[in-house]
Amino acid sequence: MDATLLESRYGQPYEKPFLATLAVLRKNGRVLVAFLLLLVSLPLFLLLALAIKLTSPGPVFYRRLEMAEDETLYYAYEFRTTFNAPHHNRLTAVGTLLKNACLNQLPRLINVVEGNARFNLRLLDSSYL
Repeated sequence: MDATLLESRYGQPYEKPFLATLAVLRKNGRVLVAFLLLLVSLPLFLLLALAIKLTSPGPVFYRRLEMAEDETLYYAYEFRTTFNAPHHNRLTAVGTLLKNACLNQLPRLINVVEGNARFNLRLLDSSYL
Protein backbone atom coordinates (compact mmCIF):
# COMPACT_ATOMS: atom_id res chain seq x y z
CA MET A 1 0.00 0.00 0.00
CA ASP A 2 1.46 3.32 -1.06
CA ALA A 3 1.50 5.77 1.86
CA THR A 4 1.41 8.77 -0.46
CA LEU A 5 -2.06 7.80 -1.68
CA LEU A 6 -3.59 8.09 1.76
CA GLU A 7 -3.82 11.25 3.77
CA SER A 8 -4.37 11.75 7.45
CA ARG A 9 -7.43 13.61 8.64
CA TYR A 10 -5.30 16.76 8.66
CA GLY A 11 -4.60 16.52 4.92
CA GLN A 12 -0.96 15.49 5.26
CA PRO A 13 0.26 12.21 3.75
CA TYR A 14 1.19 9.47 6.18
CA GLU A 15 4.93 9.03 6.57
CA LYS A 16 4.78 5.33 7.40
CA PRO A 17 2.75 2.75 5.45
CA PHE A 18 1.76 1.04 8.71
CA LEU A 19 -0.06 4.17 9.92
CA ALA A 20 -1.89 4.47 6.60
CA THR A 21 -3.00 0.84 6.81
CA LEU A 22 -4.08 1.29 10.41
CA ALA A 23 -6.17 4.35 9.50
CA VAL A 24 -7.95 2.45 6.71
CA LEU A 25 -8.64 -0.51 8.98
CA ARG A 26 -9.95 1.76 11.73
CA LYS A 27 -12.39 3.55 9.41
CA ASN A 28 -13.57 0.34 7.75
CA GLY A 29 -13.93 -1.30 11.15
CA ARG A 30 -16.14 1.56 12.34
CA VAL A 31 -18.34 1.25 9.29
CA LEU A 32 -18.58 -2.53 9.65
CA VAL A 33 -19.48 -2.36 13.35
CA ALA A 34 -22.08 0.34 12.69
CA PHE A 35 -23.60 -1.73 9.87
CA LEU A 36 -23.81 -4.82 12.10
CA LEU A 37 -25.37 -2.77 14.92
CA LEU A 38 -27.86 -1.33 12.44
CA LEU A 39 -28.83 -4.82 11.30
CA VAL A 40 -29.20 -6.10 14.86
CA SER A 41 -31.23 -3.08 15.95
CA LEU A 42 -33.47 -3.09 12.86
CA PRO A 43 -36.52 -4.57 14.67
CA LEU A 44 -36.21 -1.95 17.42
CA PHE A 45 -35.64 0.71 14.76
CA LEU A 46 -38.89 -0.23 12.98
CA LEU A 47 -40.84 -0.46 16.24
CA LEU A 48 -39.71 3.01 17.33
CA ALA A 49 -40.47 4.48 13.90
CA LEU A 50 -43.96 2.97 14.02
CA ALA A 51 -44.56 4.30 17.55
CA ILE A 52 -43.53 7.82 16.50
CA LYS A 53 -45.71 7.73 13.40
CA LEU A 54 -48.79 6.43 15.26
CA THR A 55 -48.61 8.82 18.22
CA SER A 56 -47.88 12.13 16.52
CA PRO A 57 -48.22 13.70 13.07
CA GLY A 58 -45.15 14.55 11.10
CA PRO A 59 -42.02 12.80 9.91
CA VAL A 60 -40.32 10.00 11.81
CA PHE A 61 -36.83 11.42 11.44
CA TYR A 62 -35.39 14.77 12.36
CA ARG A 63 -32.35 15.78 10.37
CA ARG A 64 -29.98 18.65 10.83
CA LEU A 65 -26.96 19.86 8.96
CA GLU A 66 -23.66 19.10 10.68
CA MET A 67 -20.02 19.38 9.75
CA ALA A 68 -17.78 16.32 9.51
CA GLU A 69 -14.14 16.22 10.59
CA ASP A 70 -13.05 16.98 7.03
CA GLU A 71 -15.32 20.07 7.09
CA THR A 72 -17.89 18.67 4.66
CA LEU A 73 -21.56 19.11 5.46
CA TYR A 74 -23.90 16.17 5.97
CA TYR A 75 -27.35 15.54 7.42
CA ALA A 76 -27.34 13.96 10.88
CA TYR A 77 -30.40 11.80 11.50
CA GLU A 78 -32.31 11.34 14.76
CA PHE A 79 -35.75 10.10 15.70
CA ARG A 80 -38.14 13.05 16.03
CA THR A 81 -39.00 13.67 19.68
CA THR A 82 -40.94 16.95 19.57
CA PHE A 83 -44.18 18.11 18.01
CA ASN A 84 -43.75 19.48 14.53
CA ALA A 85 -45.63 22.75 14.97
CA PRO A 86 -44.45 26.37 15.29
CA HIS A 87 -44.19 27.63 18.88
CA HIS A 88 -44.91 24.13 20.14
CA ASN A 89 -41.53 22.73 21.13
CA ARG A 90 -42.77 20.18 23.62
CA LEU A 91 -41.66 16.58 23.76
CA THR A 92 -44.08 13.93 22.58
CA ALA A 93 -44.89 10.97 24.84
CA VAL A 94 -42.72 8.66 22.76
CA GLY A 95 -40.09 11.41 22.50
CA THR A 96 -39.76 11.55 26.28
CA LEU A 97 -39.07 7.81 26.40
CA LEU A 98 -36.62 8.03 23.53
CA LYS A 99 -34.67 10.89 25.12
CA ASN A 100 -34.54 9.22 28.52
CA ALA A 101 -33.20 6.00 27.00
CA CYS A 102 -30.94 7.86 24.49
CA LEU A 103 -32.64 5.94 21.67
CA ASN A 104 -33.34 9.08 19.67
CA GLN A 105 -29.68 8.89 18.57
CA LEU A 106 -30.04 5.38 17.10
CA PRO A 107 -30.36 6.61 13.47
CA ARG A 108 -26.88 8.13 13.82
CA LEU A 109 -25.66 4.65 12.90
CA ILE A 110 -26.76 5.52 9.36
CA ASN A 111 -24.30 8.43 9.39
CA VAL A 112 -21.51 6.17 10.62
CA VAL A 113 -22.24 3.63 7.85
CA GLU A 114 -22.19 6.45 5.30
CA GLY A 115 -18.76 7.44 6.65
CA ASN A 116 -19.81 10.94 7.70
CA ALA A 117 -19.64 10.52 11.47
CA ARG A 118 -17.93 8.43 14.11
CA PHE A 119 -19.32 6.77 17.18
CA ASN A 120 -19.96 9.37 19.84
CA LEU A 121 -20.81 7.95 23.23
CA ARG A 122 -22.49 10.47 25.47
CA LEU A 123 -21.54 10.31 29.10
CA LEU A 124 -24.44 9.96 31.49
CA ASP A 125 -24.69 12.65 34.09
CA SER A 126 -25.48 11.87 37.71
CA SER A 127 -29.25 12.40 37.23
CA TYR A 128 -29.42 9.11 35.28
CA LEU A 129 -27.61 7.07 37.95
